[in-house]
Amino acid sequence: MIDSDKFERHQQYVAYLLSEFTVPHLVRLVRRYDGDVLLAIVLGEIAQHNVRRFFESPEVQADPALQLDVREAQQEVPLGACNALSISRSTGIPRETVRRRVEELVRRGWVRRDARGHLRVADGLSQHFDQFDREHVEHFLRTAQRLAAVVTTQAPATA
Repeated sequence: MIDSDKFERHQQYVAYLLSEFTVPHLVRLVRRYDGDVLLAIVLGEIAQHNVRRFFESPEVQADPALQLDVREAQQEVPLGACNALSISRSTGIPRETVRRRVEELVRRGWVRRDARGHLRVADGLSQHFDQFDREHVEHFLRTAQRLAAVVTTQAPATA
C-alpha cells in the first residue's frame, strides 16, 4: 500500500501532515479532559476492553448489521470486562494512577462498576462524545486522504 520510494521522497511532508493531525487532536483531548490526557487514555482503554471481543467476534464480522446497536447485539456476543490491573498492563500506566483515574471517571458518570467490580463504560457515553468523535473522524479522513495521495501506489486506470 505504501510506496517506499514515495514515502522516503516525501518524508518531511508526511511528518508535517501527521503532526498537523496529531497536535490539534492532542490539544482537543487536553481541553476535553480538563488537561488530563491520562484520563482519556484510561477511558479509551476501558471502552476498547469492553467492545473489542464484540467487534472482532465471528458473528459481528459475518453480520455488519450487528455493529449498529451494541447493546441489543451483545446478547449474542457479550462485552468484555476489565479492571485497573488489566488497564495498567495494557497501557503501562502505574496501577495506582489508573485507579485514581477510574475513580474520576466513575465520579463523572462515564464509567461504572458492574456487580463483579469490572469496569464498564456508562450507557449512553457515546452520545456524550458524538461531536468530538465526528470532528476527529473528519480530521482523520482529511489527513488520510492527503497522505494517501502522497505515499501510496496508484492503481493503474482501467479502460
